[in-house]
Amino acid sequence: MNNNRYSRPYRKNMRIIPLGGCGEFGINCTIYQEENKFIVVDVGALFPDPEQLGTSTIIPDVKGVFKKLGYLQAYIITHGHLDHIGALPHVYAECPAPIYATPWTYEMIKRQFKKHHLPIKHLNKIEAGQTAYCNPFSI
Repeated sequence: MNNNRYSRPYRKNMRIIPLGGCGEFGINCTIYQEENKFIVVDVGALFPDPEQLGTSTIIPDVKGVFKKLGYLQAYIITHGHLDHIGALPHVYAECPAPIYATPWTYEMIKRQFKKHHLPIKHLNKIEAGQTAYCNPFSI
């Protein structure tokens, strides 16, 4: 047996679904699904082009996608830039689940929710090296 703490068993049925942020700046959002459970890594916003006058922020419409995938276990936020947290208050309001973030990102998320006058109940601070368990995922 490999005792390397970074080794993980092969996950035959895991799906990785990028919703944005691949080859573009903004709307960073990736889903990791196993069976009927999934986690979401980052929920970013996109900043509009000059041609999109009157639009301040573009956010992903994920409610329908989330319903099709099963049970949302958690949001995992990698860092506090708006292209990674900008849409989180809006998406969380429609689809609440525990949020996990490191201390600085935790504070940035609190500011975003306060800015949008939205309540937040499931925000968890994790330290570097700490593991978050979101059945069946460990991060």
